Amino acid sequence: MRLTLAPTEGSSLPSTESVFTLGLCARYIDQVDRPFLFERASAMSHLTIRYDEPSDTLHVAFAPGRGATGLELNENILLRVDPAERTAVGLTVFNYSLLAQRTPMGPRSFALTGMADLSDEMRDLALSLLLREPVSAFLTISAYSPDANLADAVPITSVQAERITAGAA
Repeated sequence: MRLTLAPTEGSSLPSTESVFTLGLCARYIDQVDRPFLFERASAMSHLTIRYDEPSDTLHVAFAPGRGATGLELNENILLRVDPAERTAVGLTVFNYSLLAQRTPMGPRSFALTGMADLSDEMRDLALSLLLREPVSAFLTISAYSPDANLADAVPITSVQAERITAGAA
């Protein structure tokens, strides 16, 4: 598993980007001033997490270098999938610091407005991948129901910042 860490303000990392390579089932537990954590053993052979501070974008590659189809879940979240294999290849979160920011009531939630624009097959695939690892380690999915009719439920998500960002506010 490959974990790429980028420094945040006040970090003691020496460069703009630092890379840590761990064994397949190794665990990286934050012991010092590191902005990202990976706390679970991964079933994937490689996992790369990269944060680009100037663009405030988090890039997660579950299968680095593998071709993929992008599914725009909303204006800030892009899920990259291999439809033939029905697997998640990567995840991109734009405006990461906003989406990862906690409120006094808990994590912020955002509607997955792009799901309505997907074909039935791609929507089913996206939902299936959102509900299981490795994607579920980064995003939690639930639904907002404005009334008792579940047919009107809107899928929503929140970023699991505490799983990847040390000291999430």
